[in-house]
Amino acid sequence: MDYSIKQNDVVAKAFKNAPNNNQMLSPKIQRDITECFAKEVLGHVMKEIGNGVFSLLVDECRDVSDKEQMAVVLRYLDKCGLVQEKFVGVVHVEETTSSYLKSCIDLLFSQLGLNLEQVRGQGYDGASNMSGEFNGLQAKIMNENKSAYYVHCFAHKLNLVVVAIAKKIFEVGDFFDMVSVLLNVVGASCKRKDQLREHHQEEVRKAIGCGEIATGTGLNQELSLQRPGDTRWNSHYKTLLGLSKMFSSVVKVLEYVEKDGTDTGKRRQARDVESTKRELEKLRTNEGWDSLMRKVYCFCEKHDIPVLDMEDAYVNPKKPRQKTGINNEHYYCVDCFFAVLDLLGEEFNDRFNEVNSELLLCMS
Repeated sequence: MDYSIKQNDVVAKAFKNAPNNNQMLSPKIQRDITECFAKEVLGHVMKEIGNGVFSLLVDECRDVSDKEQMAVVLRYLDKCGLVQEKFVGVVHVEETTSSYLKSCIDLLFSQLGLNLEQVRGQGYDGASNMSGEFNGLQAKIMNENKSAYYVHCFAHKLNLVVVAIAKKIFEVGDFFDMVSVLLNVVGASCKRKDQLREHHQEEVRKAIGCGEIATGTGLNQELSLQRPGDTRWNSHYKTLLGLSKMFSSVVKVLEYVEKDGTDTGKRRQARDVESTKRELEKLRTNEGWDSLMRKVYCFCEKHDIPVLDMEDAYVNPKKPRQKTGINNEHYYCVDCFFAVLDLLGEEFNDRFNEVNSELLLCMS
């Protein structure tokens, strides 16, 4: 109601002159007004689409009341040739089977005056009930409309690359597990978060005083350690970036936990895809390894971390008495660094082949 008053002088005047007991502020009336707004917006969207074609985007998740909800978005071109993505509703689903989801979409389309024959694309995540080749939602819609081509969510493709690497390389998976434990320990309480914030602010002040970092508008904003999300591939990068910037402050908090802590259990887009592939190819060279090692040496020196002699023989921690026949440099460079890059390249090529990359490029 407040929004309507600000947008419309007639509504504002009527509200001002209305009796105190008739100002339409009760929850029931507010819901009715919201529903009227929704119908007006949907009517405008349906008028824009008309008899034209569109793509269907669907995602499902549980709300705060633990009920399964299905969100539906339509993607289409308006009269000016501009791509529009309009949210058209949330449908409560009692089951998450592909047949039930299909029936809910049919019901929603009938309410909106749409037809499955107008669908020219489908976009879902990789869950089998959605993307299954034979019994998934996309297959059931394709059976009725052969032109409703299904495209796997590209954001999930990138996430699957990271997940696949973490599963295939033990050291990488173990590393992310340790990062998760570290975040749990440091962020276990508001007190520890405050300590982390205070230590980092002190480090920033010292760095500014020494001229190590620049000052200016928008620089040196307050940082926090974000928890990575399993379905957001770039969140892992943001977590590691924040951890590297706040490393010394994190160490301070861990020292406090070790000394005074009471919980011993917690003391422990298309061009982007192509450019990423090229960067991986560059990193796969000896120059890429040397560049990484320079950064590692610099980081370790800054934080007083002992550095392994790369020429020493590599010792397998699980079998310390057994000779491996390789030195530390060979293990970390070939068996770890290059192995991860090779798997990354394979995953990118499998999930972003020429057809998918060209499709993504055309959509960008």
